[in-house]
Amino acid sequence: MTQFHPYALDLEADPDGGFIVTCPQVPEVVTQGDTRAEAMANAPEALLAALQGYMRQKRPFPIPSKAPPEGTAQAVLPELAQAKALLHNAMLAERVSNSELARRMGKSSETQIRRILAPRVNVRFADLADALRATGRRLSLGVEGRPDIPDQDSAAVQALIARGAADTARV
Repeated sequence: MTQFHPYALDLEADPDGGFIVTCPQVPEVVTQGDTRAEAMANAPEALLAALQGYMRQKRPFPIPSKAPPEGTAQAVLPELAQAKALLHNAMLAERVSNSELARRMGKSSETQIRRILAPRVNVRFADLADALRATGRRLSLGVEGRPDIPDQDSAAVQALIARGAADTARV
């Protein structure tokens, strides 16, 4: 299963003022800002622009295989764009064109596939899941929580669930 992690970033002071952000995994990502915060805030948009370029050039988009070390500057591609990047890479791996994917999905036009793939266009998540299924993939979702809040698998949450089930059984 391919899991998306944040992209590690390099943040450097610009000799002319401000800060420059680059991404070693995606060399096309270069952005800047007057402050560290502004430069970092521009990174997701730079990742989207790079994804669009990779798609236009029909090149696989680099997917981070592991999380950056703690303390490293990082940026996350928006969730919908993550799914679109995975679909794009799957289509390249299977040598499936937009027209072929449209045919497999029962769509009338490859234009609909271009819209599904467009990094900045909001589409129904179900359409992305259907497109991935048409390439032999399955979309799998996960939820990450805050460290101070127990997640669904924690013993505390399981105890609450069990207690709720016991309370329901007594009614």
